[in-house]
Amino acid sequence: ALAIKKLIHGDNPHQVVANSLDNLAMVYIKLGEIQRALDTLEQTSAMLKRIYGEKASNNWIANNLGHLGMAYLILGE
Repeated sequence: ALAIKKLIHGDNPHQVVANSLDNLAMVYIKLGEIQRALDTLEQTSAMLKRIYGEKASNNWIANNLGHLGMAYLILGE
């Protein structure tokens, strides 16, 4: 699904791509691949900032930040 969404939207940041990345990161967390999840969540965060701006606040950004926090908590950081 992510590959198809990236094919459709190309290099343009889009919420559906960011959502797929965030979902993928959650799979990585469940598989115990925490660093891979963090990398994916950081990519999601950067995309959301490009979409909504640096100081924006919405449910998508809050969800991403929560997942970042969970990943860092698992790492003990």
